[in-house]
Amino acid sequence: MSLSIVILTIWGLSLHFSGLYKFQRLTSRLRAFRKIFNASVIATLLFIASTYLFQEYRFSRGVIGYFFVISFSLLCLFRILFQALLSYFRIKGLNLRHIVIVGTGELARTTAKKIENRTETGIRIAGFIAIHKTLGDTPLSPKIIGDLLMLPSLIKDLHLDQVIIALDANDYPSLHSALSILKNETVDVKIVPEFYRFASLTYDIEDLDGLPFISLNDTPLDSWNVLLKRTLDILLGSFFLLLSLPLMTVTAI
Repeated sequence: MSLSIVILTIWGLSLHFSGLYKFQRLTSRLRAFRKIFNASVIATLLFIASTYLFQEYRFSRGVIGYFFVISFSLLCLFRILFQALLSYFRIKGLNLRHIVIVGTGELARTTAKKIENRTETGIRIAGFIAIHKTLGDTPLSPKIIGDLLMLPSLIKDLHLDQVIIALDANDYPSLHSALSILKNETVDVKIVPEFYRFASLTYDIEDLDGLPFISLNDTPLDSWNVLLKRTLDILLGSFFLLLSLPLMTVTAI
């Protein structure tokens, strides 16, 4: 089998299962680089294991190390250049996404401000959706384009691509109504959780049989434990890989 086919297959699958082929406009560059690094580590380990299946391919650890560094650097560089190209097109008015924000409180205003500060995402806010028909005078009154009952027609008339729900805690009873209205629409729906402001350090999402658990108060010790665990995972994985080399060699022969 051609070496290039092996490399393209392994790296392609690693990048795919790491979620890097799904381009997300609101993902930070640092988070994308971490995904690339993790995918590169997994792909490199799989490549090392695959070389024992083909006798004609034997590489030193130095060559594999250089290949890892070069591949990771090139993937990051490609990501940067691709984002720069998309940003250029978006500044010219191409590849834009039009959204509305459901909510008129502090969280909705904060969400809008953060999105507007990231002009390279190409996201344009068409306006805000009030959860009540009679809202009164608010800082967002000039930008409110309708209420929840008008949302389906606004999606069609404005050709919206996405709806972001950003409700304050006192408006959460209306969340079910908003989701019920949107369940038959084809737009993407994102929810900004109001409790994010109570996450003093960071937050994480765990999954138990499809039920998400959101951790709000990770301590510095927990962060160090995560770093220690990842380091041990890499070291132990490398150790067991070295132990399995003789068996792989015999199998390859």
